[in-house]
Amino acid sequence: MNRKIATILISLVILMQLIMVCVKIAETNKNRYYVDAYCEYENGELIFTFYDNDFIWTLGKGDKIPTDNFVLLVMDNNGTENFLQDDVIISYK
Repeated sequence: MNRKIATILISLVILMQLIMVCVKIAETNKNRYYVDAYCEYENGELIFTFYDNDFIWTLGKGDKIPTDNFVLLVMDNNGTENFLQDDVIISYK
């Protein structure tokens, strides 16, 4: 009987932790958005342009130069919707 109760309690704890992780992931991604951008390569940097704003990505180890000038950006709005100047690039494809 004690084993059944212990198993049920452990299962409930694991279930609650999974639910908390899912909620945290949803909260984190609430600030993210996707946007098509124009990309140019210049002096070790990628310059992404959209909505008349330029965002600069300094190439690091493992970063690749896109083969096309049009890319998809994953952006984070830092909690300031409709204010692009402080947004950051998470990744690009």
